[in-house]
Amino acid sequence: SHDIQWIKAGLPGEGNFLVFNNGQLLYERTPQSYIFEINPFLDSTGNDTGYYVNPPDAGYWVWTPPPRTQKVKKNMSNQIVWIYNSQSNQGFFSHIGSGAHRLPNDNTMICAMTEGHLFEVTFGPGKRSEVVWEYINPVTKQGVKEIIKDHYPNYNGVFRAYRYGPDHPALEGKDLTPKGTITGREPDYITPESMTGLSDGADSLARFSLNQNYPNPFNPKTVIPYRLLDAGKVQLSVHNILGQEVKTLVNEFKSAGHHTIVWEGKDNLGNDVSSGVYFCSLRVADHIRTRKLTLMKR
Repeated sequence: SHDIQWIKAGLPGEGNFLVFNNGQLLYERTPQSYIFEINPFLDSTGNDTGYYVNPPDAGYWVWTPPPRTQKVKKNMSNQIVWIYNSQSNQGFFSHIGSGAHRLPNDNTMICAMTEGHLFEVTFGPGKRSEVVWEYINPVTKQGVKEIIKDHYPNYNGVFRAYRYGPDHPALEGKDLTPKGTITGREPDYITPESMTGLSDGADSLARFSLNQNYPNPFNPKTVIPYRLLDAGKVQLSVHNILGQEVKTLVNEFKSAGHHTIVWEGKDNLGNDVSSGVYFCSLRVADHIRTRKLTLMKR
């Protein structure tokens, strides 16, 4: 967990705290992040004692994962009074950084660092939470982008974000008139109907593919397969969870067809890398495909 926030007085759940649980588990193939609201005063019977109760004394219940998710059962604290997570693990996940805080409008704002994903969800214990709005940070390491395709983590990362009303003291006397968007484009209000089509560049992305490495998890080496429908310049590299390049595997012109490359768990200096999660990125022209690799040394 990379962030914990006390819920301020006057807000729903005041006195509780919100935990951003990154959910990065080496043994899960479908990891995802969670927001937990915890009342530290609850005892094993669910009564609010008015004083701190040690979590083991409050007890746990067993969470059984949905079928076909390759997740494991977990012990969940009886002090958890509200949980938020996306239906799909790909909808909300950040293995580092991030945060969440309760808003005066009773909603909860969430910042998922690695994908620059900011969004607000409705709050209510025992109720289904819904996304009110969401925003993808367009500022990247390569400047402002109108369209961000698959990239390694933190390409457009936001460590933490907060939402303040116009009455906040820091904004006193400031001109808050909207000046347009960062990209210069009109806001893109996405509806389920508009998500069925392909975005710009989708045809180019379909011209190559990066398949899952095998074995995965691996020790000490793994095979990374990829396919090109057209000959061209290829860059294939491995990055750590901070987005730093660890190893360049391919950086040359390649013919069309199926290819494989072996990564032996070493960096560009020939040193063995440590156990953990890595990301393999295949770049062809201006398009990137990424896969997650897990090195697990015994």
